[in-house]
Amino acid sequence: MTKKEFEIQVAENMRRARISRGLTLKALGELIGKDYTALANYENAKTGFGAYTLFKIESVLGPLRPEHQQVIPIGFFRGKPHRRRHVLGIFDE
Repeated sequence: MTKKEFEIQVAENMRRARISRGLTLKALGELIGKDYTALANYENAKTGFGAYTLFKIESVLGPLRPEHQQVIPIGFFRGKPHRRRHVLGIFDE
């Protein structure tokens, strides 16, 4: 999967999740501190977004990554001992 294909998949998942939760772009923006234009660009895959923005969006909408993507334990990035707990679709091990 290319970077662009990944961004398109996440954008489609974001739109579906937002609509299924009855949120407008404006309402989602207020919840995560982004404006309507930025979110519209994300949903149309015109612009990508960073890990922290993805984290904030997923904290409201749930996981957006393509289903076949491997979940990597948070501890891998933090260098912390293994703990198992679920945090917004991401697992600590």
